[in-house]
Amino acid sequence: MGKYRSHPEKVLARINRKHAIPLAYVGNNDYWIHLANGKSANPDFINETRRKIVEVYGGMGIIHSLEEGQQRVAAFREKGWDAMIVTDEEIYQKPDDVAARLLKFCGSGSQASRDDKTSGIGGGVQAPVLPGPKSGVCLEL
Repeated sequence: MGKYRSHPEKVLARINRKHAIPLAYVGNNDYWIHLANGKSANPDFINETRRKIVEVYGGMGIIHSLEEGQQRVAAFREKGWDAMIVTDEEIYQKPDDVAARLLKFCGSGSQASRDDKTSGIGGGVQAPVLPGPKSGVCLEL
């Protein structure tokens, strides 16, 4: 985990740690997903085991419009990832609500966490590992 590209990403990483949300920051080019359109995308936060992506909208303007963000989410979903957007406004004004949404989104809990550590994904299905510079090391913070 390296340097954050925006302040909202840094704050979201703190929220993740505080609430034990199993997301790793990879938005510093640590992880790339090859999309169906032939391009590659670097998500902000992932849970590789559960194939979850969280994109931060706002801050430095990395995602310029909500429509562009929604297109990215759709492209990730086409590749088998479940993805969502969290806005910088939500992060700053309602951090506890963001934490609750992320916990629900990631399926966090003692049984889900135990399933992840024993079988890859709850239910015994092994997630495919996608190529990336540090693929396989970004499971949990």
